[in-house]
Amino acid sequence: MDAPVTIIYRFNPLMRTIIHQMKFLGRRDIAERLGYYTGIRFRKLKLDIKIDVVVPVPLHPTRVRERGYDQNLAIAGAFAPLLGAKVMKNLILRIRNTKPQSWLSDVERLSNLKDAFSPNPDYQSRIPSSVLLIDDVIHSGSTAAECLNVLKQLKINNIHIISTCG
Repeated sequence: MDAPVTIIYRFNPLMRTIIHQMKFLGRRDIAERLGYYTGIRFRKLKLDIKIDVVVPVPLHPTRVRERGYDQNLAIAGAFAPLLGAKVMKNLILRIRNTKPQSWLSDVERLSNLKDAFSPNPDYQSRIPSSVLLIDDVIHSGSTAAECLNVLKQLKINNIHIISTCG
């Protein structure tokens, strides 16, 4: 991946439980708290990066309906204000509903996401110069890599990736 990646929390049994409750038990409150504490920890790193907008890794609309909310959007919504940034939620579109990545091997994850994301044509005149892409969990990096490819298609060169857990 040719963008810096920051992972805030190590994936361990406690984080597995927290992520599971957030994703599969409709715990929006966990997503918001996780976004807030991710922002606090990220600020403490004092990285010298410019951020115009925070872009959450998008969920497919079907998955949003199943979960009742978009956990990445909720995380981004709590995270962005701590950095003085705005959330740009539809810059990347999830155009194909894929199998959950957590069910797949690292090799399967790559092919699962092929052509799953697309740039949003509605934003062609409002492309930011710097983006912080945020995802709840990075395992193999395949989701972030696919989103990074979309951001590069939009000619965005200043990209930083952050994950709450990995």
